[in-house]
Amino acid sequence: MSKKINLAILGIMILFSLSGCRVYKSPSELIKRPKSLENTNYIKNIIYDFLSEQDTLTLATSQKNKEAIRTVDIDGDKTDEILLLYKTYKNIYSDEDEYAVIILKKKNDKWHEINRIEGWGDSIDLVEYKDITGDNMPEIFIGYNIQDSPNKSLRVYSYHDGYFNIIHDTEYRDFGLDDLDNDGKNELIILNRLEDNSTNIKVLNYFNGQINLIDNLLIDNKSYYSIMNVGNVSNYKKGIFIDFDMGTYRSYTDLYIMENNKLIEILTNDKTSRMDMIKSQDINNDNIIEFGIISKPNSMYNSNPVNIWYQWDDKENIKLVLREYYNYNYGYKIQIPSNWEDKFIVIQEYDKNIENKISFYPLYTNKYHGEIIFSIEIYDKDKWNPALLKNQKYAILKENEKSIVIGIAYDINEESKYFVNEEIIKKVFKNIIE
Repeated sequence: MSKKINLAILGIMILFSLSGCRVYKSPSELIKRPKSLENTNYIKNIIYDFLSEQDTLTLATSQKNKEAIRTVDIDGDKTDEILLLYKTYKNIYSDEDEYAVIILKKKNDKWHEINRIEGWGDSIDLVEYKDITGDNMPEIFIGYNIQDSPNKSLRVYSYHDGYFNIIHDTEYRDFGLDDLDNDGKNELIILNRLEDNSTNIKVLNYFNGQINLIDNLLIDNKSYYSIMNVGNVSNYKKGIFIDFDMGTYRSYTDLYIMENNKLIEILTNDKTSRMDMIKSQDINNDNIIEFGIISKPNSMYNSNPVNIWYQWDDKENIKLVLREYYNYNYGYKIQIPSNWEDKFIVIQEYDKNIENKISFYPLYTNKYHGEIIFSIEIYDKDKWNPALLKNQKYAILKENEKSIVIGIAYDINEESKYFVNEEIIKKVFKNIIE
């Protein structure tokens, strides 16, 4: 009876966790309703049949945008299987929590457990699935966070004869999967932090029935922190971006590609150096990764900084892609029109009736800026009244229970490159998605 009560409570918690997750003791104990399983009977039956009263669904700590219950075609039969990520609580013998992934397959309209992959550690860091053996069936990559260790533990499982067998295990600080050499097969990319604080990159692939090392590169820079991103670096190349935080207001990005089974550095830190750390990412959704540099504010006007995003030009240099102003406190960013180039400034202004106001001005010379182009103003929802902006051209950009975000266009001549109206403000205003 207690099992049924506990599972019923767990089912209710999942069904009513509105937009996603609840935090209990740690990030590893987040529970999230799976988007891919909208039929709530599926959820209740799966929980009841395959989790005991000691078990709790868990999210992978570095994949909080992914669910605890996932669907993926794991055996190549064009039908999705189900993966359950869960934690089982400490027992009196080991005094350790255990983390596991259950793989379920549907046969004759009923779900059956075909594998239960158990691991150890303080939480699940990631669960990925991608083919590296070339058999068109994804391997499962499970990473575990390890307490008091700079690196994590990774195990790779491959499906054969109805069961997943381990084919590789290693440590990692960061992890990637992609076809770096355009041979039609994905490589495993591992970044590690070594005992002397240097950084090690390994590229591995699968052949002759096992995972083998292709190249191994040591970066001796004593970085404080680093992030790796693997993907398209141009229309024709894939590569590895590593963003290094060196501390004391200095960071930079390295970019590596594979040629003839060797890692080659193609962007050096003299071209990517900046004060603050920005994670390389595909910022403009063109399927190519950009790296970012924070521009220095114009001290004459106490101007706010702007992020400038660049791409590799597929040769020996970089090209500018986009400028953006970020307001992290209020969760939005502004994509600066490209024809403004760097001839603008962003200034935070103060008004007792406005919670937050950011204004954009043209910059004609280093000593003179013109009239305001547009502003983003945030009002307390309870105090907001359209009469506050009587006779002004504005657009409502975002609102919630507490506040409302307004974009105000000013009277710039339509022939000017700085001309902005309400529709243009809506276009350049973007929510920050973490």
